[in-house]
Amino acid sequence: MEDRSCPNVNECTANRHFHTKSIRDVFTTLYCEGNFVKCARKKLKDSGNLIPEKLLPNGQYAS
Repeated sequence: MEDRSCPNVNECTANRHFHTKSIRDVFTTLYCEGNFVKCARKKLKDSGNLIPEKLLPNGQYAS
């Protein structure tokens, strides 16, 4: 895997939905610093669609 971050990492608002640092760290490692092409938020943005505020990188919605 390449060692680079998602180009949207600085503007992404998904982190505000993670209530603990450990959960935020897991998502950051998996999506923001990992395989970000699988991020549901990035896919929507790249296709020109609006990103629902509560959409998480894994495609689920925050409560």
